[in-house]
Amino acid sequence: MRRLTVLISALVFAVVGAISAAAPCHATPITYTEKATASGSLNGVAFSNAAVTLTMDNDTASVTGAAPTFINIGTLALTIAGFSPATFVTDVFGSVVNQTATIAGFSDRTSNFAILGTIDALFSGYDLMTSIGPVTGAAVPNPFPPPSFPTSSGPFILTSVTGEATFTATTSSAVPEPASLALLGIALACTGLLRRRSQG
Repeated sequence: MRRLTVLISALVFAVVGAISAAAPCHATPITYTEKATASGSLNGVAFSNAAVTLTMDNDTASVTGAAPTFINIGTLALTIAGFSPATFVTDVFGSVVNQTATIAGFSDRTSNFAILGTIDALFSGYDLMTSIGPVTGAAVPNPFPPPSFPTSSGPFILTSVTGEATFTATTSSAVPEPASLALLGIALACTGLLRRRSQG
């Protein structure tokens, strides 16, 4: 009976392992950040040579596109020194990399305008799927005349960037899929029941 219990337990774990291996790869949380010293306005209030940070918490499973352009659509946050934090709203925003132009940064996908990016040769093979940086290079602000981007604090307009910009992508530990955790739970429960039966 003990041998049967061990055999069934091994079989259950083998099935769980096979199903987990066949399932899609775990998505990895990733945070994209673009920083620069810039001038412009937020809701009509001007700022000059202020620290501006764009941040997007996302997931590598959300990356779309193919070489040379990859996009990760998500919620984009804005921080300007001296202002309350804001979130870009209404339009569709994403982290974007163009490998040919070696640019990574953020854009408004609805208006098809760049918000802010960084140029560096390191982006020639980058696909938004892994950690990179901080990478500092020439800043790529939106075109002139500068467009207005909708945020929770009012229109955001970036008129100029002083010096370079810095792009960073940071991954964190992958979170197990609920289905994988459920399968593991079932396997452990089956093992427990078989042990109780063999002892009873």
